[in-house]
Amino acid sequence: MPNCIIGILSFMIILLVCIVYFNKSRINSFETKLYGYMIIIDLLITIFAVLFYFVIDLPNNLIILRNFIGKGICVLFVAWYSLFSIYLTYLLIQTKTKKSEKTIMHIGVFLPYFLFFILLITMIIILPLYYHSENLIKYSYGPSANVVFLGAVMAIILSIITLIINRTYLIKNLYLFI
Repeated sequence: MPNCIIGILSFMIILLVCIVYFNKSRINSFETKLYGYMIIIDLLITIFAVLFYFVIDLPNNLIILRNFIGKGICVLFVAWYSLFSIYLTYLLIQTKTKKSEKTIMHIGVFLPYFLFFILLITMIIILPLYYHSENLIKYSYGPSANVVFLGAVMAIILSIITLIINRTYLIKNLYLFI
C-alpha cells in the first residue's frame, strides 16, 4: 500500500485539474478538445495505475483482468503521447499555414500519426506483457511494454524534429527562447 500513495495523490491532482478545466467555459476549438482528451487520458492512466497495483497479485484465474489493466495502461500511454504529438504539430500548422492549405495539411500530417497509433495499439494487444511482484516491487515488462517505450522515443524524436524545423518561426514570434 505505501508504494501506491504517489499514484493516489496523482489521481487527486489530475482529478482537480479535470474539475477546473471542464467547469470553465472555453473556446470550442480543435486544440482545446485535444487538450481535454489528454487530461481525460491522464486521469484514466492514474486510475489504471492504482488498480494495477492491486490486481497484479491476483491469482491466475483472474489473469484476464490483470492483462486488461496492464495492456490498458500501455494503450493509454500510447494514446497520450500520440495526442501530444498531434497537439504540437497542429499548433504549428495552425499558426503557419493559410486557411486554404489547412485541410490538405491536416490530412497529410494527421493520417500518418493515426496509422502509427493503430499499428502500436495492435502490437500492444498481440504481444505478451509479463508481470513482476516481489517484495512490494511491482511492474510489468515484456514486448508490449517495449512497444510503448519505442513509440515514446519515436514521438519525442518527431516532436524535436518538428520544433527544429519550425525553430525560426517560433523564435520570430517569441514562442521559443533558444
